[in-house]
Amino acid sequence: MANKDSFIVQGEASESDEEDYMSPVHRGEMKADELVASIAGEGASSEDDLNITISAFASKIEETNINSAGQNQKFNSLFHKKLQESNWKFKEGFKSFLKTTLYYGKEQINEVNQGLLTTQVEAQETLKLLRNSQAAARSIDMSLSSILSQAYVPETNAIVIT
Repeated sequence: MANKDSFIVQGEASESDEEDYMSPVHRGEMKADELVASIAGEGASSEDDLNITISAFASKIEETNINSAGQNQKFNSLFHKKLQESNWKFKEGFKSFLKTTLYYGKEQINEVNQGLLTTQVEAQETLKLLRNSQAAARSIDMSLSSILSQAYVPETNAIVIT
């Protein structure tokens, strides 16, 4: 199982388990001498190789700490300040543009939504009136059918006064 802590082991692997359990290296801002734990073993490799490896780790940690602490120290010229100011203005202008566009779009969507709601209400009222008209037409049709289905009354003696 891989351990997350960094260790440099000189020589061969230990024969006992005592050396395998080291205190964990804390994360966050570290000093160069806190990063690497050196474990002495049998038949160590050359000291120069070990020093190069440790110095490489140490320089990388120092570079990381410097970059995270203040990246502005590296870019502190007048050109970089103008560039940062220009980028900030561009960012603010872009934010303003997006806010305006989204606000306008929101207003347009609200207007369309209100129009659709009005149209829906009118369509529902029209449907209701059409159903009432259909019911009235059905009633007229049934009344007309019942009148026409009755036998025709023969001529009656009617006195016509002239």
